Amino acid sequence: FESAVIAAAGDAFGVANWMGGEMAAALNRDQCTLKDAPITPVMLGDLVVLMNNGTISGRIAKTVFDAMWQGDGSAQEIVDLRGLTQISDSDALEKTVEEVLNQCPSQVAQYQAGQTKVLGFLVGQVMKMTEGKANPQKVNEILKRHLAD
Repeated sequence: FESAVIAAAGDAFGVANWMGGEMAAALNRDQCTLKDAPITPVMLGDLVVLMNNGTISGRIAKTVFDAMWQGDGSAQEIVDLRGLTQISDSDALEKTVEEVLNQCPSQVAQYQAGQTKVLGFLVGQVMKMTEGKANPQKVNEILKRHLAD
C-alpha cells in the first residue's frame, strides 16, 4: 500500500507522515485494514500531491482526508466542490493582512516593541478571516514586511 502511495505522490516522507498519522488513526478508529480502507493508494497519493504543490494547506488536507474516508470522492473533487483551494494570491492576502493589522493595533505595537510572539496571533487572525485557506508561509512573509515598515 505504502509503496503504491509513494508511486502516486512521489514523496516518501510526506506519505510516511500520512501513513503513520491520519491513515493509522482512521484504520485504528474504524478497526479496518489497509485492504478494507475506503481510501486507495492513488487517492492518498493525490492528497499528498495537492498539499505539496500548495493547492491546499496541511490543515485543509486533514479535512479532505476525512471527507475521502467518508466516501465523498477524490481529493481534487472534494477541494473543488467545497472551495478549499489555498489562497496564495499575494494581492488578496495583502488586503486581508492590512485588515487584520488595522483591527489589531495593540498587537502591532507589541510586535514593534519586540514581542515577536504576537506574530502567531496575527497569522491566526488572517487564517480565521480566510477560513483557514490562506497560505500560512505567505501570510508570515507579508505580515513581517508590513510590521517592519
